[in-house]
This record gives sequence, C-alpha cells and structure tokens, in this order.
Amino acid sequence: HHLIAAGKAVFLSLDIEHAGEYVGVIQLSAELFRLDLLPNGTGARSDTAANIRRCVDTFNKYVKPESSMEWDSKAVQTHGLTASDQRISGADTIGVVWSHFCLWLGDNVAPDESCILVAWNGEGCDLKWLWNPIQAPGSRLVWPGQVKFFMDPLRVIKKFTGCRIHPSKSKIENLELGVVWKHLNDGRNLNGAHDSMVDARAQTDIVIHNHFVPYINRTYSIQPMSKMFGACNILDWKKKMEPAREIHAPWKEQKRGDAIKWELLECDRYTGAS
Repeated sequence: HHLIAAGKAVFLSLDIEHAGEYVGVIQLSAELFRLDLLPNGTGARSDTAANIRRCVDTFNKYVKPESSMEWDSKAVQTHGLTASDQRISGADTIGVVWSHFCLWLGDNVAPDESCILVAWNGEGCDLKWLWNPIQAPGSRLVWPGQVKFFMDPLRVIKKFTGCRIHPSKSKIENLELGVVWKHLNDGRNLNGAHDSMVDARAQTDIVIHNHFVPYINRTYSIQPMSKMFGACNILDWKKKMEPAREIHAPWKEQKRGDAIKWELLECDRYTGAS
C-alpha cells in the first residue's frame, strides 16, 4: 500500500459499544499504533513487523444517549452497561464525544499521515452504528478526514487460508475477538472483554502479532473508506435497521385493541356512479 511504503500509515484500532437501534453508541474507544513492515522474502507472506509504536494517549469516552427509548436487552447483557450507570448518565452526548474524538485524532496524527481504521467485524457491525449518526442524511457530524482506509482483521483471517490464525490451521472453535486473542496469548482470557477500550487494545494485539502481520499489506486487506460506506453496504444496513424503527408522523401504527378506522373520501373512490 502506498501509505505503508511511504511510512505515512497510522493504524486506528477502534471499537464501540451500543444499546440497540433506538439508543445507538454508548461507548467509543480507540488506540493508534504505527509499525514498519520489513519484507524478508519475495512476497508479503514473509513480511515481519519492527519498530511497533503504540500511542500512549488512547481515546475512551462513554456516551449519554439523546434518545430515552428502551435499551436493547441483548446489548445490555453483552456489555453490562445501563442507562442509570453513572458512567452513562454523567457522560456527554455523541455530538460532544465525536468532536473530542476528532480533536484527539488531530493531536496525534501528523498532517501528512493518514489513518487505516481497524475494526473487528466492522463491515457488519461497528461501521453500521457509526454510519447512523455520522453518515446518514441530515447528520450534523462529520467523518474525520484523516481516516481514509479500513481493515477488518476478521475479514482478513477468513480470506487467507494460509494465515496461521485461520480455523483450518489454528483449530480454534470460532473467530470471536476474545477467542482469537486467547489463542494468540497462550490461553490467557481477555479480561474485561466487551468493554470497547479492552477490545480496541485486543485488536491491536492481534494485528501486530507475527501470525497476522504478513497479511496486512495486501490488496484485499486495506480498503478505501468510501467502499465501506458504499451504496450497497448502506442499503443493506438500512434494510436491516428499518423494521426496528418507530413509525413516523403522520402515520400511526395500529396495535391490538386500537379502534382506528378511516374511509376514503368520495372523490378518491373508484366505485359508484361517478
């Protein structure tokens, strides 16, 4: 990749926690890291990483939802956060948190550098939740200009059967983030998993591991953000999210017990003498 060749690539390991369709993002965490890829053979398969620099200044903010809608029970069960949690009730809204995130990026990424967003299952999960408040029509938030590319480590591992983390080689039970991290760390458990800061750091641990490094600088691995926020993905997200949304005015959804009745105006009917 031209950024890697020029030494201008900064990897942005990002993770979020959410509370369902109505509530949205409730925690946003990220870690920046840089590395030098050394070609030790004739192809990328032999690449190794050197001079790995993990930025000490990480980003970790909770978000107070602007919606008072009910939190999704499955999401709550996963991360354990609730609306009454002091970390949530005392937090800023997504608009404020996002502005802090963009300022943090500006402070830690040089003007001539560009970010490669790293998000585990990001195409199917995290990016959908970020698109909602940031990329959707009418949004007041702006995607940071430094973040121009995207890499999903899960997608990469699934694609390359030669990768030693691929189930055909590793024999691991599944490719969940915590399971992969445990496999690469001598069977130790990922303490605090499903806290987005813990998960963001775990993503970094996996990407800089020598089992994964040879698959970073591949055409399939690093994609333009425009492709991830492309029309096909957004259409798919809309289709999956729309059934959960409330009916908007002037429509009203009927429920059992409602006695809503209406009739067409005479002039709109296709029956009768007229």
